[in-house]
Formats: sequence, C-alpha cells, structure tokens
Amino acid sequence: MFRRCEDPCDDPVLMTRNARRAGPTLRLPPRLVEALSRLEGGPLDGGPVVRRIAAGVARLNRGLTRERAGFGAYLRDPELRAAYRAYYLATNAPKLFPVLDRLAAQGRLPAGGGRALEVGCGPGTGVAGLALWAAERGETWHLTATDALREATQAAAALFAALAFPLETAILDLRTPPVTPAPATDVAGPFDLILCLNVVNELPPAGDAALLDRVRGWLAPRGCLIVLEPASAAESRRVLALRDRAVATGWHVLAPCPAAGPCPALASADGWCHGEWHFERPAYLQAVDRATGLRREVLKATWFVLSPAAGEPSASAPTPGAGRLLARVMGARTDAKGRSELEVCADGALRRLELQTRDRTPENADFFDLSRHDLALIEGPGAQNPGIRRLGADDAVTRLEEVE
Repeated sequence: MFRRCEDPCDDPVLMTRNARRAGPTLRLPPRLVEALSRLEGGPLDGGPVVRRIAAGVARLNRGLTRERAGFGAYLRDPELRAAYRAYYLATNAPKLFPVLDRLAAQGRLPAGGGRALEVGCGPGTGVAGLALWAAERGETWHLTATDALREATQAAAALFAALAFPLETAILDLRTPPVTPAPATDVAGPFDLILCLNVVNELPPAGDAALLDRVRGWLAPRGCLIVLEPASAAESRRVLALRDRAVATGWHVLAPCPAAGPCPALASADGWCHGEWHFERPAYLQAVDRATGLRREVLKATWFVLSPAAGEPSASAPTPGAGRLLARVMGARTDAKGRSELEVCADGALRRLELQTRDRTPENADFFDLSRHDLALIEGPGAQNPGIRRLGADDAVTRLEEVE
C-alpha cells in the first residue's frame, strides 16, 4: 500500500516553502467538461457563460460563508443550482478520485463495480465522481442518488443524461426519522459504497447516532462509507465529531487516520484536520476564479472512510511500534533558522516534532520536505520515546507515498 515517495512535484510555483510537494494532481475528466458545456448551452470558457457562472458563484460563496444562517435551500434557485453544478460540483467530485484509488488498492471495492448510494447528492456530485472514476477503469456501478430536494435529484438526473450514464434517484430527507416499516419508495440496500459529500455540516449533531445506524443498515457487511466535508475549521470539527461517534459505536476507520481511536485534533478547542491535492483548473474555472476572486489551485477536504468491518493489514504497510512511528502531518511545516518543525498525528495523539539542520542526514532528510497530510515513517530513538520533541541524527524519516 505504501512506498517511498520518489516523485515530488517539480513545479517551481508549487515548490515554495511549505507548499504541498507530493501527491496526485487532480483534473476534470473531459467527459464532465463536455457534459457541463451541453447543460450550459455553450463552451464553458465563453464570455456569457463565464459571467453567468461567476455571478452565481459569488452569490453562493457569500451564502455558504458570511450569510449562511439565512441562506436556506439554495438549490431551489435555478441560477444558483447551475452555478453550483458548474463550479462546486466540478471542484468537489475530483476529490473522490484519490480516495477511491486507495480503497481499490486495499481491495475494499468490488472488482468490476458494485452498488453505490449517495445521500444528500445535490446536483449529483458524488455519484458523478464515482461514475467518471469507474468509466476510466472500465467498471460498471449501479448508482442511486438521493436528496431531500426534488430540484436536486432532477439536476443530478439531467447531469447524468448529459454524461450518458444511467442513474436512479429518490427523495430522501436525512433530517426525518426513518419510517418503520420502510415504504416501497425508500432506498434498499445492501450497498457496497455510500457517499456523503458536504452533507454532515448541514445536519444537526443530535441526529448523528440515528444517521450512522441508518447508513449501517444500508451497507453491505464489508461496505464503505466515504464522508467528505469542507476544509474549514467549523465544518472540519463538526465532521470529526461524527467520526468519533462512529468509532465509539464500533465503526472502523479505514483511511486516512494513522490510528483508529478518538481524533486527537478535537482535544483542543481549535484543532481540526484536512487533506489537500494539487488541482489543474480548466480554462473556464480559471476565468471564474478571476471574476470572483476565488482560487481553486489546491483542493482541500476533511475526509475519512468508515466501515462496519475492519480493514486487512497490508503486507507492504509499515508496522508501528518497536522503534517505528507512523505519523500524519497535520499542518504546514514551520521553518526557522537552524531547524524545521512539524505537528503530526501519531499513536492517537498530536506531537510537535523538531529537527535541527545540523542533525540532517540522508536518512532523515525527508523531514525537511514534508507538507500537510503527508504520511511519514519515523524510525529510531525519537519514535521509541513518545515524549520526545526533538529528533536527531540517529532518527530516520521516510515520506511514504500512498496509493492514490
């Protein structure tokens, strides 16, 4: 599952201090761009289309951030729905690609395809990402998209018609308790994969236990739940609390956490966690960003994968313990004169590690090139002592490339 990272990013713009250096570069599949063009009635980078998308994105950005409390059901508005599809769907769906790659490498997805459900689908963000990923691999998935708004499921159906992919849709309100017995119109499992993108932050925490029970009932025994939320402090902490409730009730965390216990980021009042990926924006997204002042050169998300069934250990994965520490970098590296510092998540706790330049060796040089969400293996005295802050010349640090 893991190997030493030998292919760091060589883009001089991205090689500035503390920029992310390794990992996949995400791109929009041409099939999605073509489908969005058909839905917009013309090339996405054409002036009128760009201006229309930018106007909607500006309204959405205000409503989803500064004016969120009174924003309401924004997907009922046709202009906002179209802008969300062209911009936010396009910058959220690709985030699934590295997550799905990892699950496939772990053998957690059925070979050749399976059944997947998206809850709170909006205009079809998650199912579109899965369908495009599967098409690249020659797989066939049976997809069902659900949302509380009929306008959202209709938008998802329209997108899939433009993509020339089949899709089933259903109305499902996660805020409403399930009816017993379930009506004939309710979704019926088991599903191999359930997608929950940018949904949890819009749901009350009081309903988390019922939501997890409901999802567990839809999943196949070895099925997986992918939860992916915005990479901002409040939304990240909200979804990490759901993760902890899941762990407390018997769910297993398959990725990306190096430990399966409670999230240590929540131990402090302002702690949170997110990953990030390089993103190659098509011309129309660059134009919309210029018009709105936004900048989606890097895609970010707080995400995790849960399953009722534990993951199988990989023969190629490093085993923590015995002088070995598996650590996930939690933030940007801090470089100061004569030293470099990192906050990492390891052994179920946050640790602040420091390595002085004078102690640099070929074996620990990777420490000076680590960036947010990288996974590293630390071997030596520093890994053996959980209280140590400073690593030394006797420690080895290896940045690991995860299959993504």
